[in-house]
Amino acid sequence: MEFRLGSGFKGHSGKFYFGGVNGLNVFNPNNIRQNSFIPKLTFTSVNLTGEKLSKEIYNGSVELLDEIYLSYDQNNISFEFAAMEFTNPKKNQYAYKMEGFDTDWIYTGNQRLANYTNLDPGEYVFQVRGSNNDGIWNEEGRSIKITVTSPPWKTWWAYTLYILALISILFSVRRYELNRIRLKNQLALEQVESEKLKELDQLKSKFFANISHEFRTPLTLILGPLENVISKINSLDIKQQLGTAYNNGKRLLILINQLLDLSKFEAGGMNLAANQNDLIPFIKGIFFSFESLAKQKKIALQFQSDIDSLQVYFDPEKMEQVFYNLISNAIKFTPESSNKKVLVNVATANMSNLKNLSLKVKCILISVKDSGVGIPKDQLPNIFNRFYRVNLPFIDEQEGTSIGLSLAKEIVELHHGQINVSSEEGKGSEFTVLLPLGKEHLEENEIVEDRTISLQIAETINQFNDDNNLELLEPSVKIEEHIDKEIVLVVDDNEDVRKFIGKQLDSDFKIIEAKDGEDGIEKAILSVPDLIISDIIMPKINGNELCRKLKSDERTSHIPVILLTAKGGEENKLEGLKTGADDYLTKPFSSKELIIRVKNLIEQRNKLREKFSREHFTSPDKVSLPSIDTKFLIKVKEVIDKNIGDEKFSVQFLANEVALSRVQLHRKLKALINLSAGEFILNMRLMRAADLIKQNAASISEIAYLTGFNTPNYFAKCFRKHFGYSSTEYKTKILQ
Repeated sequence: MEFRLGSGFKGHSGKFYFGGVNGLNVFNPNNIRQNSFIPKLTFTSVNLTGEKLSKEIYNGSVELLDEIYLSYDQNNISFEFAAMEFTNPKKNQYAYKMEGFDTDWIYTGNQRLANYTNLDPGEYVFQVRGSNNDGIWNEEGRSIKITVTSPPWKTWWAYTLYILALISILFSVRRYELNRIRLKNQLALEQVESEKLKELDQLKSKFFANISHEFRTPLTLILGPLENVISKINSLDIKQQLGTAYNNGKRLLILINQLLDLSKFEAGGMNLAANQNDLIPFIKGIFFSFESLAKQKKIALQFQSDIDSLQVYFDPEKMEQVFYNLISNAIKFTPESSNKKVLVNVATANMSNLKNLSLKVKCILISVKDSGVGIPKDQLPNIFNRFYRVNLPFIDEQEGTSIGLSLAKEIVELHHGQINVSSEEGKGSEFTVLLPLGKEHLEENEIVEDRTISLQIAETINQFNDDNNLELLEPSVKIEEHIDKEIVLVVDDNEDVRKFIGKQLDSDFKIIEAKDGEDGIEKAILSVPDLIISDIIMPKINGNELCRKLKSDERTSHIPVILLTAKGGEENKLEGLKTGADDYLTKPFSSKELIIRVKNLIEQRNKLREKFSREHFTSPDKVSLPSIDTKFLIKVKEVIDKNIGDEKFSVQFLANEVALSRVQLHRKLKALINLSAGEFILNMRLMRAADLIKQNAASISEIAYLTGFNTPNYFAKCFRKHFGYSSTEYKTKILQ
């Protein structure tokens, strides 16, 4: 609409007149009213860094959007909004505010856009207000809650990790300082301890030297008379026993001499007295002195040499101890087997950098190789240390002083030679001795000419083996005539101890021997003895483990066990008794005490089985026996009850059902209730028959067949023998 300039006029009535191109326009301003409509606010779009907000961030339409969650890298956001008033939209006014970011409202006129960048993580509320064309505002407006999440490195758990890391660093620094101080103090302490240990070692060596000297006198007074008595006695039995005592006394003397030699080395008083001798027959003589012992263990001995004779300067008495220890250890730690062997090989070699010698010299090399248990690689560096023992179950259980290899090393180095070892677990060990040839390496005071070789140790071994080769009367040979004797199983890895114990008991018992714990378990299961005497320290399986296995085995759980040991401490006895042992004897023990304890245990067992033989055999659950034996009796009774009517039911069938042999079943039942398997079956049948007669369940003949008897006549005969009167008399008496 257009008006011309100067064409307007206000009349006396208050009306306005305007002339325009289309004619006259008249209106009364009093009739014009203000727009009072309060417009509703809405969001038309929400954008992230120039892009519309994804529906993955909000659900539904943008008009309904109330809350937005944004990640730390989505912190640029813009809003478009509008007031729902369309009278004159260009005159609509707007104002907005971001709570948490803006402090005041921002008035934008008719601009409908708000933009925010780099919002910090946190919670915000974006609010917008608007008015209509006449300036009427919607004070409530519209709002959206916005949450910007923190980056991972600013979360609470990240700060927790920072704190923990800081604490760890501080702790590590503190620990490092403490360790440094501790190591410093420990080094000082170790130096003091080293001095103390050195002093203690010297005192120990001095003590061994003194006590060894003290032992030599009584040993001399023991061995001398024994030697004289043995030569004058004709009784083979007495001669054997005295011979065992004499040979073990000689062995003890050898050990004492070794202790004395070690003390001399410690004090620097061991001097070399070498003379020129043929080393080949010398070593061969020592090696084959073990032939009898090797045969007993079924080990082959093999001697190899690329030379038949070689003159070497050495001290025979000292060198004898070297090869005695090496060969005896090789045999000792080689398990008994027909495919095992001990090999000694002698050869010459040119060696340089030989210990104690800087020049290249010609040497003789003697190696002792076995196919035994071997030595762990990590323990090889310590093998020649004094009193060091290899940490293997098989070796730990062997007796010994652990000074032989240390002494051998000292003697070889005294000869300006060296000794080495190589080993692999399960395949065996090889000890190599290198001795320089000639005498240029020896001092004048180390050479003694025209000295006769005397192999004292080898002679002792041969004498011992000769005594062992006498025609011994084995206990089992003499006892075969007395089948009713109780069986005693003796388990010990020392043959002399086994034969000594067997000799004390063979007049009253049948003796079975086992050479170690494994062999003992096998023979106990096979023969089911009446009593077991076992050493504790043995190879393969020790006495405690043997006792534990036998007591947990249904076939052998009832057998009394006596444990023997050299350890007399209270804790050792308790350990043995905890495994189920019935008695415990400390070595050395009196033979009379052993006999009394064996007889007492067997007598107690006999009284127990007599008590339960007739009275309670049909109610094994009421018998005061160990749980495993009670379960065994219940199982036997159940098998018999199940097959009591089967006339073909036999002892063999019963043995098969309880997984025992006939002999094992027989000895087990005799030991528990003093009844054989056949007697047990017969008594169970007769007791069942008597019960059926009490119930008047059938005729006598029918009851005989129901309880597994072939004929009524045989039933009547057995019934009369067991109860003392006939089945008819029994029935009449019961039914009266």
